[in-house]
Amino acid sequence: MEERARSCLMRSKSTLEQDIKASYLMDHMVSDGVLTNDEEARVLSKPTKREQAAALLEVLLRKDNRAYISFYNALIRESYGDLANLLHSDLPLLSPEGERSFADGVSHT
Repeated sequence: MEERARSCLMRSKSTLEQDIKASYLMDHMVSDGVLTNDEEARVLSKPTKREQAAALLEVLLRKDNRAYISFYNALIRESYGDLANLLHSDLPLLSPEGERSFADGVSHT
């Protein structure tokens, strides 16, 4: 993951941990192929909503740009627009290969 995106997640960590419901977001991220069922199960095994959110962010920080974008899109889909705005300015750009596999199938080179 780009350093700028990683830094943004770290800066926004306490707000995100406080406000998100990880289970809602992870459904989208599993569908996008950026989160495995095992990772989802590990996050959901945490006892509180805040601990689940913290665990999800820890998983995200070890992933790539696609995971950040998937998380951002999940926030929008689940009506966390205010939280998505925290991440928007640091959205990473995908490489052409990533765009082909993740976005619309068209290379933007």
